[in-house]
Amino acid sequence: MSETHLLFDNTNGTQKFWSGRCDAATGRVVIEHGKVGARPRTIEIPKERFSEPTPELEILERASKKRREGYYDDISRQGSSTPLKPEPEPPSRSVDVMAALKTGNSAGGWFF
Repeated sequence: MSETHLLFDNTNGTQKFWSGRCDAATGRVVIEHGKVGARPRTIEIPKERFSEPTPELEILERASKKRREGYYDDISRQGSSTPLKPEPEPPSRSVDVMAALKTGNSAGGWFF
């Protein structure tokens, strides 16, 4: 059985989850989602509504879309030792070029 568990961090400190699995008995994809700590909402998707040929590929495609929206793998549920949460980009260092040229001070030694 194929299962995927994802998390999303809201700006207010709360989290959302998304989980997809294949129900082998019915051939349907079962999606659970909602706020972490709350009762999950469940959606069952029949084969006729798949955009992919198999339930496993359907789950992978839907999970891929969620990852593009900012979700990341929940390693506590999947047993992975490597966190897959994207690393934040380092802050950029900017210098007011015109002010540095006028005053002769580059505020960091980049120009003079």
